[in-house]
Amino acid sequence: MSKEEVKGEESIMSYLLQTETDSSPRDLNVVAMLHHYWGQKQVQRSKGSSGESNGSLGDGDVHAESLILYESAPTPGPPYVCYVTLPGGSCFGNYKVCDSQAEARRDAARVALMNSLVNELPCRCIDAQFITQSLQQAATHCAVSMEDVCDSSTSLGTYSLLLHSYIGRTMLEFQEMMTVFQLLHWNGTLKALRKRQYSRQSVISYYSQRGLDEHMRSSLALDWLGREQRSPGRLGEELQVAQRRTGAGTATRHRVALLQGKN
Repeated sequence: MSKEEVKGEESIMSYLLQTETDSSPRDLNVVAMLHHYWGQKQVQRSKGSSGESNGSLGDGDVHAESLILYESAPTPGPPYVCYVTLPGGSCFGNYKVCDSQAEARRDAARVALMNSLVNELPCRCIDAQFITQSLQQAATHCAVSMEDVCDSSTSLGTYSLLLHSYIGRTMLEFQEMMTVFQLLHWNGTLKALRKRQYSRQSVISYYSQRGLDEHMRSSLALDWLGREQRSPGRLGEELQVAQRRTGAGTATRHRVALLQGKN
C-alpha cells in the first residue's frame, strides 16, 4: 500500500471516528466510499497481489455495489436498523440510534467501512502467536485436550487446520471463511462431502480459496428453494430455530456483560 493510500485511509478513519458522536449532517458520502473501497479491492484481487489500482471509479465499483447488500429490519417506526453485508459475507449493523432508514443505512455503511479499514492493519493478520492463543482458548472453552490439535478428525484439530490455512491473511477474511463453512454445515454440504470420503484438508483447501461469491449465494438459495418446494414450511422452521438460537445468544451476552460489570 502506498504512502498516499495510507494517508487517505487515516484521514477517512479520523472522520469516521468523529461521526460516532456527531449527529450533525456531513457532506461525505459514506455509502459511496464503502462501495469504492470494495470496488478497488475487487480490482486488486483480479489483478493479483501485485496489481495496482488507478483509484478511479470503474468496473470494480459496479461489481462491489452488486455484492454489497443492505437489509433493513422490519419496523413500523424509529429507531430503524440496517445491516450491510460485504462481498466476503461479513455483516455489520448501524451503531447509532437512527430516526430514518437512510440514516441507518449510512451508519451501517460507516461501521462496515471502519471495520474494513481496521482490518488492513498489521495487527489484524493471523500469525503463529494468534493461532496458539486461539487454540488454547478453544480447548479451555470446550474442555478438551490440546493434544486434539494434532488430530484432524477432532473439532479442535479441524479448527487448527482452518487457522493455519489462513496464516498471513486477515481476521476479517478468516471470519468470512468461517461463515462459508457454517453455511455449508447448515446446508448439509459438509456431511455429503464426508460421505464421499473427501478429507477435511482437501475440503478446507478448496473452500478457503473461495469467498461467499454470487455463485455460492445462488447455489445455496436455489438449494433451499428446492427444499421448501419439496417440504412446504421448511424455511419457516429453520427461521424459528435461528431466531431461538439468536435470542439465546443475546441473553448469554447480556449475562456475561452483567457479570463483567459487577466485577
